[in-house]
Amino acid sequence: MSSLLTSFFLHIYFANADKLRTAGFFLRESLTYAHGLKLHQPGSYAGFNYRDRQIRLRVFWILFVSERTYCIQNDLPVTLRPINELPSTKAMDGYDSAPMPAFVALIRLFTFLDGDILESTASPGDSIMQLRPKDKVSSLQHNLIEQNVGSELDESQKVDLLTTRNWIRILLWQYTIAHFSVSCHAQDQAFSAFLPATIAHDMLSVLDKVSWKSVQPHGYGMELKIFRMADSLLDVLLCAPVSAGTRRFLTDSRESLHSLENVLVHVGGTESQFLAILRNRMLESQLPPPHTLWNDMQISSPQYRPKEGTKSTG
Repeated sequence: MSSLLTSFFLHIYFANADKLRTAGFFLRESLTYAHGLKLHQPGSYAGFNYRDRQIRLRVFWILFVSERTYCIQNDLPVTLRPINELPSTKAMDGYDSAPMPAFVALIRLFTFLDGDILESTASPGDSIMQLRPKDKVSSLQHNLIEQNVGSELDESQKVDLLTTRNWIRILLWQYTIAHFSVSCHAQDQAFSAFLPATIAHDMLSVLDKVSWKSVQPHGYGMELKIFRMADSLLDVLLCAPVSAGTRRFLTDSRESLHSLENVLVHVGGTESQFLAILRNRMLESQLPPPHTLWNDMQISSPQYRPKEGTKSTG
Protein backbone atom coordinates (compact mmCIF):
# COMPACT_ATOMS: atom_id res chain seq x y z
CA MET A 1 0.00 0.00 0.00
CA SER A 2 2.85 2.43 0.78
CA SER A 3 4.25 2.01 -2.76
CA LEU A 4 0.81 2.71 -4.21
CA LEU A 5 0.43 5.88 -2.16
CA THR A 6 3.92 7.06 -3.10
CA SER A 7 3.14 6.65 -6.80
CA PHE A 8 -0.18 8.43 -6.39
CA PHE A 9 1.47 11.31 -4.55
CA LEU A 10 3.90 11.67 -7.46
CA HIS A 11 0.97 11.61 -9.89
CA ILE A 12 -0.65 14.54 -8.08
CA TYR A 13 2.66 16.40 -7.84
CA PHE A 14 3.43 16.17 -11.56
CA ALA A 15 -0.18 16.90 -12.55
CA ASN A 16 -0.05 20.12 -10.54
CA ALA A 17 3.31 20.90 -12.16
CA ASP A 18 1.60 20.53 -15.57
CA LYS A 19 3.79 17.56 -16.49
CA LEU A 20 0.89 15.41 -17.55
CA ARG A 21 2.78 12.63 -19.30
CA THR A 22 4.87 11.98 -16.20
CA ALA A 23 1.75 12.29 -14.06
CA GLY A 24 0.08 9.66 -16.22
CA PHE A 25 2.99 7.29 -15.76
CA PHE A 26 2.73 7.47 -11.97
CA LEU A 27 -1.05 7.14 -12.11
CA ARG A 28 -0.71 3.93 -14.13
CA GLU A 29 1.90 2.71 -11.68
CA SER A 30 -0.43 3.32 -8.74
CA LEU A 31 -3.25 1.53 -10.62
CA THR A 32 -0.95 -1.44 -11.17
CA TYR A 33 -0.29 -1.59 -7.43
CA ALA A 34 -4.05 -1.35 -6.81
CA HIS A 35 -4.72 -4.30 -9.09
CA GLY A 36 -1.92 -6.22 -7.38
CA LEU A 37 -3.63 -5.57 -4.04
CA LYS A 38 -6.95 -6.65 -5.64
CA LEU A 39 -8.66 -3.42 -4.61
CA HIS A 40 -10.92 -3.80 -7.64
CA GLN A 41 -12.29 -7.11 -6.31
CA PRO A 42 -14.96 -6.68 -3.58
CA GLY A 43 -14.20 -10.11 -2.17
CA SER A 44 -10.66 -9.07 -1.30
CA TYR A 45 -11.92 -6.76 1.48
CA ALA A 46 -13.48 -9.54 3.53
CA GLY A 47 -10.41 -10.51 5.56
CA PHE A 48 -9.63 -7.03 6.89
CA ASN A 49 -10.76 -5.32 10.07
CA TYR A 50 -13.03 -2.28 9.82
CA ARG A 51 -10.26 0.33 9.84
CA ASP A 52 -8.10 -1.36 7.20
CA ARG A 53 -11.14 -2.11 5.07
CA GLN A 54 -12.15 1.55 5.10
CA ILE A 55 -8.65 2.69 4.20
CA ARG A 56 -8.59 0.33 1.23
CA LEU A 57 -12.01 1.54 0.10
CA ARG A 58 -10.92 5.16 0.31
CA VAL A 59 -7.80 4.43 -1.72
CA PHE A 60 -9.76 2.53 -4.36
CA TRP A 61 -12.30 5.28 -4.85
CA ILE A 62 -9.69 8.06 -4.91
CA LEU A 63 -7.97 6.15 -7.71
CA PHE A 64 -11.32 5.60 -9.42
CA VAL A 65 -12.08 9.33 -9.51
CA SER A 66 -8.51 10.31 -10.43
CA GLU A 67 -8.25 7.80 -13.26
CA ARG A 68 -11.49 8.94 -14.85
CA THR A 69 -10.50 12.59 -14.65
CA TYR A 70 -7.10 11.95 -16.23
CA CYS A 71 -8.37 9.56 -18.91
CA ILE A 72 -11.16 11.89 -20.01
CA GLN A 73 -8.67 14.69 -20.51
CA ASN A 74 -6.20 12.53 -22.42
CA ASP A 75 -8.58 10.20 -24.32
CA LEU A 76 -7.28 7.08 -22.59
CA PRO A 77 -9.13 3.90 -21.57
CA VAL A 78 -10.02 3.36 -17.93
CA THR A 79 -9.19 0.18 -16.02
CA LEU A 80 -11.16 0.52 -12.78
CA ARG A 81 -14.87 -0.22 -12.65
CA PRO A 82 -17.23 0.66 -9.79
CA ILE A 83 -17.55 -1.80 -6.92
CA ASN A 84 -20.65 -2.18 -4.78
CA GLU A 85 -19.27 -0.72 -1.55
CA LEU A 86 -18.58 2.90 -0.70
CA PRO A 87 -16.46 4.24 2.16
CA SER A 88 -18.25 4.91 5.43
CA THR A 89 -18.85 8.53 6.40
CA LYS A 90 -18.21 7.71 10.07
CA ALA A 91 -15.02 8.81 11.79
CA MET A 92 -12.20 6.29 12.26
CA ASP A 93 -9.38 6.33 14.77
CA GLY A 94 -6.95 8.96 13.58
CA TYR A 95 -9.13 9.98 10.61
CA ASP A 96 -11.50 12.93 10.42
CA SER A 97 -14.91 12.10 8.97
CA ALA A 98 -15.65 15.69 7.87
CA PRO A 99 -14.61 15.31 4.18
CA MET A 100 -16.29 11.94 3.71
CA PRO A 101 -19.90 12.97 2.87
CA ALA A 102 -18.54 15.20 0.09
CA PHE A 103 -16.18 12.47 -1.11
CA VAL A 104 -18.97 9.89 -1.24
CA ALA A 105 -21.18 12.36 -3.13
CA LEU A 106 -18.31 12.90 -5.58
CA ILE A 107 -17.95 9.14 -6.06
CA ARG A 108 -21.66 8.85 -6.86
CA LEU A 109 -21.31 11.51 -9.54
CA PHE A 110 -18.31 9.79 -11.12
CA THR A 111 -20.19 6.49 -11.36
CA PHE A 112 -22.27 8.17 -14.07
CA LEU A 113 -19.13 8.06 -16.23
CA ASP A 114 -19.23 4.48 -17.38
CA GLY A 115 -17.08 3.02 -20.13
CA ASP A 116 -19.47 3.85 -22.98
CA ILE A 117 -19.49 7.56 -22.22
CA LEU A 118 -15.73 7.70 -21.74
CA GLU A 119 -15.20 6.02 -25.12
CA SER A 120 -16.90 8.93 -26.86
CA THR A 121 -14.57 8.69 -29.85
CA ALA A 122 -16.37 5.57 -31.06
CA SER A 123 -18.06 6.08 -34.41
CA PRO A 124 -21.88 6.37 -34.58
CA GLY A 125 -22.08 3.02 -36.34
CA ASP A 126 -20.40 1.04 -33.57
CA SER A 127 -22.24 -1.61 -31.56
CA ILE A 128 -21.99 0.78 -28.61
CA MET A 129 -25.26 2.19 -29.96
CA GLN A 130 -27.12 -0.90 -28.81
CA LEU A 131 -25.45 -0.77 -25.39
CA ARG A 132 -26.81 2.67 -24.50
CA PRO A 133 -30.25 3.35 -26.00
CA LYS A 134 -31.78 6.80 -25.99
CA ASP A 135 -33.93 6.22 -22.94
CA LYS A 136 -30.84 5.31 -20.90
CA VAL A 137 -29.05 8.48 -22.00
CA SER A 138 -32.12 10.52 -21.13
CA SER A 139 -32.35 8.86 -17.73
CA LEU A 140 -28.69 9.54 -16.97
CA GLN A 141 -29.00 13.21 -17.88
CA HIS A 142 -32.12 13.74 -15.79
CA ASN A 143 -30.77 11.74 -12.84
CA LEU A 144 -27.67 13.93 -12.84
CA ILE A 145 -29.83 17.03 -12.43
CA GLU A 146 -31.64 15.45 -9.50
CA GLN A 147 -28.48 14.19 -7.80
CA ASN A 148 -28.43 15.67 -4.30
CA VAL A 149 -25.16 17.36 -3.32
CA GLY A 150 -25.99 17.39 0.39
CA SER A 151 -27.15 20.32 2.51
CA GLU A 152 -24.61 19.51 5.25
CA LEU A 153 -21.60 20.28 3.05
CA ASP A 154 -19.60 23.48 3.23
CA GLU A 155 -19.53 26.00 0.38
CA SER A 156 -16.25 24.80 -1.13
CA GLN A 157 -17.46 21.20 -1.22
CA LYS A 158 -20.74 22.22 -2.85
CA VAL A 159 -18.90 24.22 -5.51
CA ASP A 160 -16.75 21.19 -6.34
CA LEU A 161 -19.74 18.86 -6.57
CA LEU A 162 -21.94 21.21 -8.59
CA THR A 163 -19.09 21.93 -11.00
CA THR A 164 -18.41 18.22 -11.37
CA ARG A 165 -22.09 17.52 -11.99
CA ASN A 166 -22.27 20.13 -14.77
CA TRP A 167 -19.04 18.82 -16.27
CA ILE A 168 -20.45 15.29 -16.39
CA ARG A 169 -23.63 16.65 -18.00
CA ILE A 170 -21.41 18.14 -20.71
CA LEU A 171 -19.53 14.86 -21.20
CA LEU A 172 -22.82 13.01 -21.53
CA TRP A 173 -24.06 15.58 -24.05
CA GLN A 174 -20.86 15.14 -26.08
CA TYR A 175 -21.51 11.40 -26.10
CA THR A 176 -25.12 12.04 -27.13
CA ILE A 177 -24.34 14.20 -30.16
CA ALA A 178 -21.83 11.59 -31.37
CA HIS A 179 -24.41 8.79 -31.31
CA PHE A 180 -27.91 10.27 -31.58
CA SER A 181 -29.76 13.02 -33.38
CA VAL A 182 -30.16 16.27 -31.47
CA SER A 183 -32.43 19.18 -32.23
CA CYS A 184 -32.85 22.85 -31.41
CA HIS A 185 -36.48 22.05 -30.62
CA ALA A 186 -36.11 18.74 -28.76
CA GLN A 187 -38.81 18.05 -26.17
CA ASP A 188 -36.32 16.07 -24.09
CA GLN A 189 -33.56 18.42 -22.96
CA ALA A 190 -31.08 15.54 -23.02
CA PHE A 191 -31.25 15.72 -26.83
CA SER A 192 -31.30 19.50 -27.14
CA ALA A 193 -28.58 21.04 -29.29
CA PHE A 194 -28.67 23.98 -26.89
CA LEU A 195 -28.05 22.00 -23.69
CA PRO A 196 -24.49 23.37 -23.16
CA ALA A 197 -25.98 26.87 -22.96
CA THR A 198 -28.30 25.72 -20.18
CA ILE A 199 -25.43 24.02 -18.37
CA ALA A 200 -23.24 27.13 -18.69
CA HIS A 201 -26.04 29.25 -17.25
CA ASP A 202 -26.46 26.81 -14.36
CA MET A 203 -22.72 26.87 -13.68
CA LEU A 204 -22.52 30.65 -13.69
CA SER A 205 -25.51 30.82 -11.36
CA VAL A 206 -23.59 28.64 -8.90
CA LEU A 207 -20.45 30.78 -9.13
CA ASP A 208 -22.43 33.98 -8.75
CA LYS A 209 -23.56 32.88 -5.27
CA VAL A 210 -20.24 31.82 -3.77
CA SER A 211 -17.04 33.46 -2.62
CA TRP A 212 -13.79 33.24 -4.54
CA LYS A 213 -12.13 31.38 -1.67
CA SER A 214 -14.53 28.50 -2.32
CA VAL A 215 -13.54 28.31 -6.00
CA GLN A 216 -9.79 28.86 -5.99
CA PRO A 217 -8.68 25.76 -4.00
CA HIS A 218 -10.05 23.41 -6.67
CA GLY A 219 -7.40 24.62 -9.09
CA TYR A 220 -6.62 22.33 -12.00
CA GLY A 221 -9.77 20.22 -11.67
CA MET A 222 -11.98 23.30 -11.77
CA GLU A 223 -10.00 24.66 -14.71
CA LEU A 224 -10.44 21.45 -16.70
CA LYS A 225 -14.19 21.29 -16.06
CA ILE A 226 -14.89 24.94 -16.82
CA PHE A 227 -12.92 24.61 -20.06
CA ARG A 228 -15.06 21.66 -21.18
CA MET A 229 -18.22 23.68 -20.58
CA ALA A 230 -16.87 26.71 -22.45
CA ASP A 231 -15.57 24.60 -25.33
CA SER A 232 -18.93 22.89 -25.81
CA LEU A 233 -20.77 26.20 -25.59
CA LEU A 234 -18.53 27.57 -28.33
CA ASP A 235 -19.46 24.57 -30.49
CA VAL A 236 -23.12 25.45 -30.01
CA LEU A 237 -22.54 29.09 -30.92
CA LEU A 238 -20.81 28.04 -34.14
CA CYS A 239 -23.52 25.58 -35.17
CA ALA A 240 -26.74 27.21 -33.97
CA PRO A 241 -28.86 28.63 -36.80
CA VAL A 242 -29.28 32.40 -36.73
CA SER A 243 -32.93 33.43 -36.76
CA ALA A 244 -35.27 35.84 -35.02
CA GLY A 245 -36.04 33.09 -32.52
CA THR A 246 -32.41 32.35 -31.65
CA ARG A 247 -30.88 35.83 -31.72
CA ARG A 248 -31.42 36.51 -28.01
CA PHE A 249 -30.25 33.02 -27.16
CA LEU A 250 -27.03 33.51 -29.11
CA THR A 251 -26.39 36.86 -27.44
CA ASP A 252 -26.91 35.43 -23.97
CA SER A 253 -24.77 32.39 -24.79
CA ARG A 254 -21.92 34.55 -26.02
CA GLU A 255 -22.04 36.47 -22.73
CA SER A 256 -21.93 33.14 -20.89
CA LEU A 257 -18.92 32.09 -22.94
CA HIS A 258 -16.99 35.23 -22.00
CA SER A 259 -17.99 34.72 -18.38
CA LEU A 260 -16.61 31.18 -18.39
CA GLU A 261 -13.48 32.58 -20.01
CA ASN A 262 -13.17 34.95 -17.05
CA VAL A 263 -13.45 32.06 -14.63
CA LEU A 264 -10.58 30.33 -16.42
CA VAL A 265 -8.47 33.46 -16.01
CA HIS A 266 -9.06 33.51 -12.27
CA VAL A 267 -8.64 29.79 -11.69
CA GLY A 268 -5.75 29.02 -14.04
CA GLY A 269 -4.18 32.43 -14.57
CA THR A 270 -3.40 34.17 -17.84
CA GLU A 271 -0.83 31.49 -18.72
CA SER A 272 -3.41 28.68 -18.52
CA GLN A 273 -3.14 26.25 -21.44
CA PHE A 274 -6.91 25.76 -21.34
CA LEU A 275 -7.42 29.52 -21.58
CA ALA A 276 -5.05 29.71 -24.55
CA ILE A 277 -6.89 26.91 -26.37
CA LEU A 278 -10.27 28.54 -25.75
CA ARG A 279 -9.11 31.98 -26.87
CA ASN A 280 -7.51 30.59 -30.01
CA ARG A 281 -10.78 28.88 -30.89
CA MET A 282 -12.70 32.08 -30.20
CA LEU A 283 -10.36 34.05 -32.45
CA GLU A 284 -10.56 31.48 -35.24
CA SER A 285 -14.34 31.52 -34.90
CA GLN A 286 -14.45 35.33 -35.00
CA LEU A 287 -15.50 35.36 -31.36
CA PRO A 288 -12.56 37.30 -29.84
CA PRO A 289 -12.14 37.83 -26.11
CA PRO A 290 -13.75 41.03 -24.78
CA HIS A 291 -11.59 44.09 -24.21
CA THR A 292 -11.90 43.69 -20.44
CA LEU A 293 -12.23 40.68 -18.21
CA TRP A 294 -14.92 42.30 -16.10
CA ASN A 295 -17.76 43.35 -18.35
CA ASP A 296 -19.60 40.04 -18.44
CA MET A 297 -19.59 38.65 -14.93
CA GLN A 298 -19.86 39.73 -11.32
CA ILE A 299 -19.12 36.96 -8.83
CA SER A 300 -19.73 37.77 -5.18
CA SER A 301 -16.07 37.94 -4.14
CA PRO A 302 -14.43 41.39 -4.40
CA GLN A 303 -11.43 39.65 -6.00
CA TYR A 304 -13.52 39.30 -9.17
CA ARG A 305 -14.03 43.06 -9.44
CA PRO A 306 -11.55 45.69 -10.66
CA LYS A 307 -10.68 48.66 -8.53
CA GLU A 308 -12.30 51.98 -9.28
CA GLY A 309 -10.74 53.72 -12.25
CA THR A 310 -8.82 50.65 -13.46
CA LYS A 311 -9.36 48.24 -16.31
CA SER A 312 -8.00 44.72 -16.58
CA THR A 313 -7.02 43.60 -20.04
CA GLY A 314 -7.00 40.06 -21.38
